[in-house]
Amino acid sequence: MAEDFLPGVYGQDYTFVRFNDKVYVVYKTPVGGKTVRMSWAIPGDKLEHYGATGGRIHNIGREQFRNLNFFGGADEITATGGDDPPFQSFLKDLREEFGNVSWLQDREVVEIFLMGHLEQMDPEAILNRVKQTGWYQKRTDRQREWELDMNDAQRKVELKSFRTRMMQEVDGLLGAGFTLDDIGVTAKELDQMVSRVASGKLGDPSEGFLVWSDKLRRLAEKVEGTNAWIEKDSAAAEQRGYLNRPEEMREQIRQDAFDWLGPKGSPDEGLLTKWAQRLVSGDASEEDWANFMRQQAKALYPWLGPNERWADRASSYKRISEDLLGKTIGYDHKLLAKIGGVDAAGKTTGGAIDYGDFEKLVRSTDEFWRGPVAEEEAFGVMGRLNQIFNGVSG
Repeated sequence: MAEDFLPGVYGQDYTFVRFNDKVYVVYKTPVGGKTVRMSWAIPGDKLEHYGATGGRIHNIGREQFRNLNFFGGADEITATGGDDPPFQSFLKDLREEFGNVSWLQDREVVEIFLMGHLEQMDPEAILNRVKQTGWYQKRTDRQREWELDMNDAQRKVELKSFRTRMMQEVDGLLGAGFTLDDIGVTAKELDQMVSRVASGKLGDPSEGFLVWSDKLRRLAEKVEGTNAWIEKDSAAAEQRGYLNRPEEMREQIRQDAFDWLGPKGSPDEGLLTKWAQRLVSGDASEEDWANFMRQQAKALYPWLGPNERWADRASSYKRISEDLLGKTIGYDHKLLAKIGGVDAAGKTTGGAIDYGDFEKLVRSTDEFWRGPVAEEEAFGVMGRLNQIFNGVSG
């Protein structure tokens, strides 16, 4: 019988049409929810061979012809043998190799693969055409790799690996005595997430894993006793303790600010409080604070070095003062507020006062004259004068 030369059943799987004196066998094939008419040309001397005779052939117009998808000659259909219609046979081979992947439901992609198969196109040329399709451009690199480069066996290995990794994450977040049921996740939902992560539907698998893990953590944190709940509760307790730290931090940076800026440059309470809160919360770093202090110190004391604090420079003047006053003084002593140089008119010179001039300044104070050093020096002077004028040593 004529039908033996074409796979399928005439009238059910395929029909014959004529346009411009050429006859085609047409297979109606569902692709992506639509019926696609795929046609192959039948040579004029083989019409009877393929059963394209008499009333079996229907004439069509130009518009109907444009709706056909042409894939070559009818000989190509029977070249591989088999009883399935050509397109179904091709899809069957693809599913056996790739599994039930999404591009097998995409008409544009499947047609490109089918034409490439029938026309024996170079695989790289086929892939270049696939890259222009909407299916390809809407998917991540991992999704393309998953569906185009891996076969079913390779995907199963990947799924098994990700399921093991994700179950380890479940165990870590839940802890002993808890299961997925306790946080409202079914085994089926986990398998679905394994597939979504491994296949790249959530982006790169490493990113997808983090997205899934974060969602799982939020669920686990709601169940008392899980590792995630304990960790969150501990963090909350630490945060509550953290709320007391701004006051401690404020006192710490108050002293630091004094070291940088001296007695006349200490920030007001509002600014100290603001910085303390920022440092405690992590909105600012210690380096941010140090940079702020450097700027303030440079503005107040242009004679300081790039990383020099006011207290660093004042320490030398402090020793001079203590030696002359005969006692220990603090950095808040009024003499140390005068280490910036001034001219005869009292205007700042942009430099620090000379050590010799500073010693004169200290000696000019009542504090010096009432101190032990002045008294000792006075006795020394009196003794020397007595020796000179009376020949008596003192």
